[in-house]
Amino acid sequence: METSPAPLSSTLAGVRFLLTLVLLLSAASGEESVVWVGAFDDFRFTEEHQYGYGVDLWRQQNAVLGLFFVAQGLTGDTPRAVLEDAQHNLTSGSVSFGARLTRGTHSCRRHENVPAREIYRFEGRLEPHRLVGELTRVDVLHPGAPFETLRLELKRARDREQTQFESLSAWWAFVERVHRVKPDPW
Repeated sequence: METSPAPLSSTLAGVRFLLTLVLLLSAASGEESVVWVGAFDDFRFTEEHQYGYGVDLWRQQNAVLGLFFVAQGLTGDTPRAVLEDAQHNLTSGSVSFGARLTRGTHSCRRHENVPAREIYRFEGRLEPHRLVGELTRVDVLHPGAPFETLRLELKRARDREQTQFESLSAWWAFVERVHRVKPDPW
């Protein structure tokens, strides 16, 4: 089991900067539309709670955009983050992405009511009816803690209707307005 998340953290930050730069440059040179790919999840519900993971995917030319959801509590306001360093090989079906998520607050012997920060990395395949692969979670607040890796099978969600967008800026406006997600400053 690996125990040092520092390289993953700094790599994601650098890749996020480059991805943002590429997307901004493509926006300045005449944007293409953002096309809906699909929603995938393994959400489970009880009377008041929701558990599981979800991914909403869009594509703009060769770039993959999306949202990552982690549900582990009350139904309603599922924590979500914008995908970072998202890649999809149309030929092989391979998909990879990262996400930085702040889920509530955290307290322990070293921290008291600080934002709980986690880095996720997914490596897998996009198939017609599912997204399968391995998800790794790193606890940023405890750098020596072991990574948590689990196997995911997220099935295509037919009940989530999404739309295409005329531009990347229109997609971002939707993400910020509807999902209340902005690029996380940490």
